[in-house]
Amino acid sequence: SNIFDFISLIFITILFISFCVAHKLPNLRAYMIIGVFIGLFAYFKSFNLILANLEKKIYNKYIKYKGRKDNGRTKDKKST
Repeated sequence: SNIFDFISLIFITILFISFCVAHKLPNLRAYMIIGVFIGLFAYFKSFNLILANLEKKIYNKYIKYKGRKDNGRTKDKKST
């Protein structure tokens, strides 16, 4: 989950800086800081859970794919 948290932090930072440059905002204002904290609160209450579930699904698919042999069976299953 830390990797997805870091990637989303970088993405949101780029969006925030792009927005400030596009609208020619001269300097940092109090409402911007409040907005960032409200966004962080919303992230940790909702989006963080969505990313955790997505990471779990990706990890499980990776483990399932990694566990396959050449014949398509998993390592756990034995032929009778």
